[in-house]
Amino acid sequence: MLEAKVVPAGQHAPRVKSSSSQEYSKILQLMSHQSSRHTPLRLPRNNYDYRHPEQVEADKLVERAKEEFHRVAEEKLSILRYMGVRGPIDFGPDEIFLTLAGRCHTESGPVFSYEVCFFENAAQISQQNIKTSLGSWSGFQDGYSAATFTNGEPCGDQHPDRSLLVQFECGTEDRLHGSSEASTCVYEIIFATPLACTSAHVQERLDQLQVLEDFIKTVQAEIDSSASASREHLSSLAGHPHVEL
Repeated sequence: MLEAKVVPAGQHAPRVKSSSSQEYSKILQLMSHQSSRHTPLRLPRNNYDYRHPEQVEADKLVERAKEEFHRVAEEKLSILRYMGVRGPIDFGPDEIFLTLAGRCHTESGPVFSYEVCFFENAAQISQQNIKTSLGSWSGFQDGYSAATFTNGEPCGDQHPDRSLLVQFECGTEDRLHGSSEASTCVYEIIFATPLACTSAHVQERLDQLQVLEDFIKTVQAEIDSSASASREHLSSLAGHPHVEL
């Protein structure tokens, strides 16, 4: 039978450590001592991608979709800026040239480079990276086959302010080329773009491809005919007793 010990008033009962708590403290001390004596175990890094190949491809598609989304969002903000600051802008039939908004295109030359920012401005750039304004966006010309930038930097008392005429041509990609100074401070440049391709241009390219395909077939037929004649000639020589092949 356990005997209860009465503790006088105002005093606290002494704390008694159980054997289990004492053993636990010893274990902690031992572990601390061992960790200080030995280098911690370091597991090797494993860079292996445990994702399924289809998951990897799906993640890549998601990343590309995010990049495209951000690009379109930036274009939208740029277009809204144009619409808000400058009012309604003519982007062509069915707004076909809308994708050019907010983008600048450059042609690098041996002396000068030319920068065209559609619906905004154009400039001539020297080798020292000094920009000379060729004018601000003035609009499309000749049934959307050209565009003009006017009221650029002054060109002296005898000449008009600098300006730029951009001629559109059908092309497989957006590219500036063929810059020239038609007259003093009046510049011209060509902008190749798929946006300028009409059904007539497409049919013309298809006709060119057809002509090329017919030419390839004709050449291949001549090659096959020549090879066949050569084989027949060799066969006839192989049957002749005085000819060594």
